[in-house]
Amino acid sequence: MGSEMTYDNKEPDYITYPRSFDSYRWYKPLIVLVLFLIFWFIFKFLKDVVTLIVGRLSGISSDVVTNEILVGSDTYNNFCASGALIVLGTQALMLPALFIATKIVKDRPFSSYSSTNDKWDWKKFLKFTLISVVICALPLILSNVIGGGITAPIQFTTAGFILYTILVPIQCISEEYLFRGYVMQTFGSWFKLPLIGFIAQIIIFRLAHDYDLSGTIQVIVVSMCFGIVTYVTHGLEASSAMHMINNMTNLYLDGFCIENSLTYNVVFGTVIVCAINIVYTIIVVYMVRKKSLTTE
Repeated sequence: MGSEMTYDNKEPDYITYPRSFDSYRWYKPLIVLVLFLIFWFIFKFLKDVVTLIVGRLSGISSDVVTNEILVGSDTYNNFCASGALIVLGTQALMLPALFIATKIVKDRPFSSYSSTNDKWDWKKFLKFTLISVVICALPLILSNVIGGGITAPIQFTTAGFILYTILVPIQCISEEYLFRGYVMQTFGSWFKLPLIGFIAQIIIFRLAHDYDLSGTIQVIVVSMCFGIVTYVTHGLEASSAMHMINNMTNLYLDGFCIENSLTYNVVFGTVIVCAINIVYTIIVVYMVRKKSLTTE
């Protein structure tokens, strides 16, 4: 993971990009982290209060909602409105918490997390989203529909479906800003080596997901792929697009009770998830390299 992977030398290295700012100091990311955690916990508390209110308005007792927030259960319908807030709300709040922390510390522009162009490129994001639909969503939907179809009454409530549709993109983009943005750029800048940042985001992304062996393998491969596409595209659009489409597809399949064959065959599921992300990464790298070669 070094200069040989940077096909477009006109853009600075994404992983060590924070060092290009005059305001950069090695300790400032630590202050950002402390403030981020403070605001994140405050936002989570407020979100939990809102979740209790939403649950009560839906006819669910406060005790049941509280138990789900604190412990979780197999009987709670996570595809209702309050369920959506419990499952996705905490992660989605990472983005505003990181934004506020960055603004307070003023170590560098928040836009520098998005890309080395200091902006979020919606055109690029849409392009990678469409590619992700073809590479990820369509194969998963077809395999599950053909393999089983709807196996139980739909779990989604109307409000739950709306909230999932809104929160999933925010949750996925939030995670990309935190892991591929803050973590990868911070460690890469500290050690002045892209490889260190790349490895750090894999380790921390894995630690943030408490999965079994197959899940661990998937998380490691996914974080590797997301790290590579972020590095070669100099921004978070490509990883965010794939993250979003993957999560939305699987959640929609579960919410509409369309049998997910991946949950019944661990080996097959692991291979499919890894293969989809590797193919996507190869396509993104090829597109970047081809564009660079044709513009030289």
